[in-house]
Amino acid sequence: MAALYGPVWQVVAAIPSGRVCSYGGVATLAGMPGNARLVGRILSQLPLDSNLPWHRVINAGGRISFTPQSETWLEQRRRLQAEGVEFSASDRVSWKRFGWPDETAQSTPVAAPVRSRAGSPDQGATHNSSNMPGMARKKQNQKK
Repeated sequence: MAALYGPVWQVVAAIPSGRVCSYGGVATLAGMPGNARLVGRILSQLPLDSNLPWHRVINAGGRISFTPQSETWLEQRRRLQAEGVEFSASDRVSWKRFGWPDETAQSTPVAAPVRSRAGSPDQGATHNSSNMPGMARKKQNQKK
């Protein structure tokens, strides 16, 4: 699975400040359409010192995927708001205003397609929010 990290990281790194992309959008642009859960899994494995803007990836409904009001949810929301992303009263982000890429660029992959040894895209890992950089740092500080 480590070979799949690079294309996902490349796409996430390309998301501009103040914009968001869905997990499925990242998967498609990384050449792995239909693998939104895999993108979540890959992002959950980021090193603690990563500067990758993981917070710019949200679900297709325009919401943060973590449990509402959890520490990681609050951290992601704080980071997005600091970049100018606005949330509705129902905690949604407007794809029209903040979505990336623009409609004209959605068919252009950022990275080449990545295939598993069997020749098909790697399928379905589950998302482990406790491994997100913000959450891991918080847990590390609580142990002190």
